Amino acid sequence: MRQINRLVYFYLNDNFWFVTLCNRIRGHQPPAPKKEKQVVCIGLSGSGKSTALALIAGEPIKEIQSTNGFHVKDVILSDCILNVKEIGGSEKIRKYWRHYYGGAQGVIFMVDGTTNEQELETARVAMFDALKDPQLCDLPILLLVTHQDMENARSASEVAELWNVREFYEDSVMEYGSSIKNIEQLKEAFSAFASILLHGVVGPTNVNVDI
Repeated sequence: MRQINRLVYFYLNDNFWFVTLCNRIRGHQPPAPKKEKQVVCIGLSGSGKSTALALIAGEPIKEIQSTNGFHVKDVILSDCILNVKEIGGSEKIRKYWRHYYGGAQGVIFMVDGTTNEQELETARVAMFDALKDPQLCDLPILLLVTHQDMENARSASEVAELWNVREFYEDSVMEYGSSIKNIEQLKEAFSAFASILLHGVVGPTNVNVDI
């Protein structure tokens, strides 16, 4: 009886490995892990960084508070995972931004489309100063203009034109508008940006989200 059990065991064990080998030959392999890209997300306080990242990550956006210091959010897309390091945007934190740039492969800069001219200029200076840093100056950039559901919001193309981003960054920058009321368009912006990070393929570079 023991000998029969042993024979059954060896038969099943050998059969398992045989089936496993056949599946591999046929291409029935476990899916490869998604590639991960390191992204730094900056912008003035109130620009909507925390809210946008929570929304696209499928997290509740109620009681979102401004970021002090930084935190990392994993944005899972169809073809990759963006490890987004969001850095607080208050005046006292902005002078330390450069200490968090290490390892970045792309830059997301968010600006409130409803902000006044003075704040818009402050945001412009903050972005251009950041992009002068040797750790960021050659990286792809996503300029995300938020609060597009508001009547007085500037579009992404308006902000890009006011800031002359094409003159300085040519094809390395893409601008999108966004709103918390349109998650699909927000995903589209992140997916297009991820495509650049993965393949160097430039997607739509001037897209504004209309609600």
